[in-house]
Amino acid sequence: MLPPVPHPESEPTMEESENIKAIMRSSEPLLQTWTQLGSTYAQKVVTTGFTAARDVHDEWKARVKDVFDTVDNTQQGLSSLVRRLSGHLDTLISDTLSMSEKGVLSLVGAVSSTADDAATIAARTGSAWVGSKEKAA
Repeated sequence: MLPPVPHPESEPTMEESENIKAIMRSSEPLLQTWTQLGSTYAQKVVTTGFTAARDVHDEWKARVKDVFDTVDNTQQGLSSLVRRLSGHLDTLISDTLSMSEKGVLSLVGAVSSTADDAATIAARTGSAWVGSKEKAA
């Protein structure tokens, strides 16, 4: 039976060192020793590979989460910005409508006043051309 495979990031333990020395001193046939060493090495390679895959997965997961957090924060920030800009634009449009209304009312008043004044001048001019009738006595 093979000894348990340690975590690949750790240094060889005293037990592992003793296992290797025991294998080297064993009277087992050479082929069996090589098979055991190869099997132990294969277990370490597999464990290291899966540990690396887990590390890559964890890092990938963290990066994807960061991207989603950034997108969420950006969306919230943009929504807030759009709301504020909408408020500023609404105020500007309201002020523009109020000023435009006052301007148009001033124009209507000026045209009306001008029309009244023109009518008065026309009446006076007409009276001056036609003349006034004297009363018969």
